[in-house]
Amino acid sequence: MNKRVSVKDIAQKLNISLSTVHKALTGKGGVSEERRKEVIETAKEMGYVVNSVAQTLARKDISIGIIMPSEWHDYFAEMKSGMEEEIHNLSIYKVRGLFYFLSSDLSSDNAQNALLWIRDKKIDALIYCPSIYSLDDEFVRALNNLGIPVFMAGDSNADIRSISDIVTDAELSGKLAADFLRCIHGNTLKAAVFMGSLTVASHVIKTNSFRKRVEAFGGRVTEVFETMDDSDKTYELMKESCTDDINAIYVTTATSAPVCRYICENNLQGKISLVCTDLFDELRDYMRSGVVSATIYQNQEKLGKIAVRRAYEYLVEKNSYGNEDFTAEKKVYIRPSLFLLADIE
Repeated sequence: MNKRVSVKDIAQKLNISLSTVHKALTGKGGVSEERRKEVIETAKEMGYVVNSVAQTLARKDISIGIIMPSEWHDYFAEMKSGMEEEIHNLSIYKVRGLFYFLSSDLSSDNAQNALLWIRDKKIDALIYCPSIYSLDDEFVRALNNLGIPVFMAGDSNADIRSISDIVTDAELSGKLAADFLRCIHGNTLKAAVFMGSLTVASHVIKTNSFRKRVEAFGGRVTEVFETMDDSDKTYELMKESCTDDINAIYVTTATSAPVCRYICENNLQGKISLVCTDLFDELRDYMRSGVVSATIYQNQEKLGKIAVRRAYEYLVEKNSYGNEDFTAEKKVYIRPSLFLLADIE
């Protein structure tokens, strides 16, 4: 009788650890896709397909639903791309991703349609990508009572019960912006901050982190403007901010276009150092023309990938292996980066 092939046999053949083989065969993170494919192919060649690989293939399809805003395309397009890539990577484990684009018009009909979609598609886990500042209370209650695990891809002011929140490190974002402007202006730095909403925790954290860092080296924040990510309001607030004696502006969200436009129209290039957030085509042009000095790249693509991976691993660990005590890491922080012109060329 032939000896049954074990995980140890595969590990010895490839000269890798048992942990790496296990992660590769069960779809967990911490192993490259190239290595994962090598392990799966070797397992099949050695006859291990009748064990763990067969169990994976026999498992029912896993449906991960993603609710994403239809607005703010510049921000969410990259996150969607990362999610789609990770779903593709997990497709060999019978994972599929389904997107639902939610309008900011959360009337009872729109909210009900989103909830019906979740039920009709038999979603196993939901990833919610927040951006709407004020969610309908009834919609939030319904999300919390769906009976499926919910993961947040981003920060929200809504009281949504989630398994895990994958967010950008907002405190580091503010520090990066302050440190860059300190290099330009030293203790003569006088900056205005354009933030989204005082009701969104990450916006407040970025602002407070920036202010604390600026003041620590002798600079000061002259004013903080709450824009609600409204382009017209942001442009009007620029008129107010630029009457003050400032030499820098930090925009904490992706709505930097009206700030850039005002600076161009009023010939303020070189007079005001501008640090923005995120990276999109229009912002790239402003960086090339010298309007934008730097931007804080939040890495939405990586955030999207990790959100999908967390949802998948939670479902596999908790349900497929009967581990009812399994709990996911509640907060996962994505490290932002400071991007200069050289980084986009």
